[in-house]
Amino acid sequence: MPEALFKTSGKGGTHTKVCILVGTKKQPDKRFDIFMGEAKWCGHDSRGNPTYRKDESGESRLLDEVPEIALRYAAWHAEGVKFLEDHRGFILPSDNVAHSIFVPRYYNPEIEAEIKRLSQEYEFVTVGELVKKHAVSLATGIEIGKMAYGTGSIPFIRTSDISNWEIKADFKHGVSDVIYESVKSKIDVQAGDILVVKDGTYLIGSSAMVTESDLPMLFQSHIYRVRVVKEDVIDPWLLFALLNTPIVRLQVRAKQFTQDIIDTLGKRILEIALPIPRDKRRAAQVSADCKRIIEMRIKLRGEASMLVASIGPADAE
Repeated sequence: MPEALFKTSGKGGTHTKVCILVGTKKQPDKRFDIFMGEAKWCGHDSRGNPTYRKDESGESRLLDEVPEIALRYAAWHAEGVKFLEDHRGFILPSDNVAHSIFVPRYYNPEIEAEIKRLSQEYEFVTVGELVKKHAVSLATGIEIGKMAYGTGSIPFIRTSDISNWEIKADFKHGVSDVIYESVKSKIDVQAGDILVVKDGTYLIGSSAMVTESDLPMLFQSHIYRVRVVKEDVIDPWLLFALLNTPIVRLQVRAKQFTQDIIDTLGKRILEIALPIPRDKRRAAQVSADCKRIIEMRIKLRGEASMLVASIGPADAE
C-alpha cells in the first residue's frame, strides 16, 4: 500500500511505510503460489485530499488501485479466471522467492516484460556479473562528522550534491586540507569514477561522472563509487549512460527498500541488469555522445564561473 494510506494529517512524520503481515507459522511441504500486488494510488494523498487526475479525454478520474487489486485477488481464487499481470496483481511461485524478500515491488512483472522486449537489441548484463569479472569495482565513501563541515574548500560530496549527471559546483560542505590528508587513504576517487546514490529516497540511483575539475574530493558513505577496471569489457562512458536509462531506473526503484527512516539500495545494486547495445557501433556512439555532453557541460560550467568572477568593483585609480 502507498504511504499516503497511513499518513493523512500532513503534519510531521516520515515516509516510513506501515507493514501489515498476516501469516501462519509452519514449514511448507510443497511449492505454492503467492498473490502479490502493489497499489501506487489509494484514492487520496497524504493530506487526505482525493487524487483526481484528468485522462486523455479530459475526464477526471480518481486514482485508486486498491479495488483493482481486490478484484484480481478474487479472480485468483476463481478457478480458470485469468487476468493481466502487472504491479496491481501477479502470481509468484514460492520457489521464486529470493533472499526471503516478500516485497511485491521487487518482483514487478512489468520490469521483466520490458527487459524481454528490449532483449532483441540489447544484451542484459548485471552489475554483479561485471564485478565478478573484475571489470568493475564498487566502494562506498566515509563519514567525517559535522564538525569538519565548513573547515575548508575541498568538497565533501553528499547525495544532494549529485544532480543532472554532475557534481554540483556549489557543493554544500567543504573540508580543510588537514582533514582531507588524514582520510584520503580510506577513500580513493579519481577521474572516470562514477558516483551513484545508494541511500536516501528520491535521489537513489542518481549518478555523476567524476572529472578532473571535481578533484580532490571526499564523498559520504551513502554513495557508491563505481570504477571501471577493464575498459575492454565495459566502457566507463557507456556504463554511465546505461545507469541512467529508464529500464535501470525502474530496477533501482524496485530494489530500494525502506530502512529506518530512509530508503536504501544496498547490495541489490549487484542485481541490476544493464542494457548493453548488441550493435557495437551503437554502443560506441552512445559512449562518445555521453563523453562529449559531459565535457561540454564542464567547459560551460567553467566559463560561467569565470564570467561571474569577472564581475566586481572597478579597480580604484
